[in-house]
Amino acid sequence: MSYDLKLEIEDSAALDEIKHKPGQLAKALQRAVRKTHKWLQRQIITGIAKEILVGQKHVKPRIYSDFDNKTLTGKVWVGLNPISARRAGEPRQTSLGAKAGKYFFPGAFVVRIKNGPANVFKRVGRERLPIKREMIDIDVPGRLVLHRLENQVKQYFNRRLNEEINYALNVETAK
Repeated sequence: MSYDLKLEIEDSAALDEIKHKPGQLAKALQRAVRKTHKWLQRQIITGIAKEILVGQKHVKPRIYSDFDNKTLTGKVWVGLNPISARRAGEPRQTSLGAKAGKYFFPGAFVVRIKNGPANVFKRVGRERLPIKREMIDIDVPGRLVLHRLENQVKQYFNRRLNEEINYALNVETAK
């Protein structure tokens, strides 16, 4: 999935104040972009985990992040393939199906493999085989989280940039 997001600098007063110190401005801008990139990665992980009701440890491996200090560009790749139902919680068999976490799968059953995790399966037809593993869709909730974060990341970047410029002016120049 590709989701492009471009950030623009809005606070020109702070930039005018520091124009004669390009080294400090470059460092401040680099810190602001890097911190915004890390913040966005964390927000995507927590947002998707809350939306689909699974632990963050199951969403984190689906996020790939890359940041380039020279060009000040970052990429966050999000894998939105369905996730196994067992990731929502310990699967339990009920009389009407199987339950994992807060998800219920009617007509499904739990298979416990020796020395392995329990999985939730459902028969494809009326016959004994084939069976398919029950999955939780994260495509739509993942896209909703990314869309929600689009405006928040711009505000966070502008706030972080002001803080970093303030740090460059008041702390780094005093050194």
